[in-house]
Amino acid sequence: MRVVRTYLVLPEEFPGGRGAPPDEGAAPGAFWAVELGAGTAWCAPSPEDAGNPPTGAQLERSAGELADGAGRIRRTVLCELQRLPAIGREIKERIEALTDKLAAPAYHVLTADDLDELIAGLEPIATAAQEGDD
Repeated sequence: MRVVRTYLVLPEEFPGGRGAPPDEGAAPGAFWAVELGAGTAWCAPSPEDAGNPPTGAQLERSAGELADGAGRIRRTVLCELQRLPAIGREIKERIEALTDKLAAPAYHVLTADDLDELIAGLEPIATAAQEGDD
């Protein structure tokens, strides 16, 4: 976790807007916002010493590990946002919508059978998560 930036913003412009710096007379009602970054790093498969590229299985496994890590970060952030008042819930909904949109291209390459298998595998997880929210 790291601080990406801090900035002044008006409530109606949050999270994208920026007010004037304090020494330039920020707009009344502006407040400080902090943008946090959460991430992790993985080593991706690379060509071996002989110059042969990674196998498809190695790349697929690496992509799966990366997706799992991104999912853990997303779930952690969304879980913590629920502890905030209404603004946290609103931000959580925006994050969910944006991450769903960003994930969509990866799902478009799945065949119908792949998608059915993915949904079947995720249903127990979704049910457990919903039960945990209650």
